[in-house]
Amino acid sequence: MEIVDELPPAAHEYPENVLALERAYLAADHAALVEVVEQKIRLDFMTWCHASDLTFKGFTPEEYKRVTLLAFQQMAEKYGVVTVDIKDQVARLKPGCFVVHHMAKHFFEEQGVVDPYADESFLQELEALSPYYVGRYLPEITPEEFAARIQ
Repeated sequence: MEIVDELPPAAHEYPENVLALERAYLAADHAALVEVVEQKIRLDFMTWCHASDLTFKGFTPEEYKRVTLLAFQQMAEKYGVVTVDIKDQVARLKPGCFVVHHMAKHFFEEQGVVDPYADESFLQELEALSPYYVGRYLPEITPEEFAARIQ
């Protein structure tokens, strides 16, 4: 028999002020994690694609979308808004096209944090930064509308 079993039931209860301190500590720790991730993305936006699932597991959907948008904005600062004429095979070989293709694929196919189609306004923000590659994943669009968007 362990000594813990011999304690009165009141000894197992946390006072509310202790629970409040713990919640405040956990909230501050989480906010610091989000800030560290944002700083890493500002230094190298591709870290967003390579962050572990453990890093993003505790993120709220809004936090994840915020760092995703930050990564796409950083990509657009480096390479510009990526629009590609689908007939121009050479343009599709530029580094910015490869990078944004990888980022769009990661967001729409690989990440398991948020439903990529759940927030239409967020998708519009991403599409503004990469009409061609994000536009390829958008639902309910005719080939003509898609071609008009990327040119």
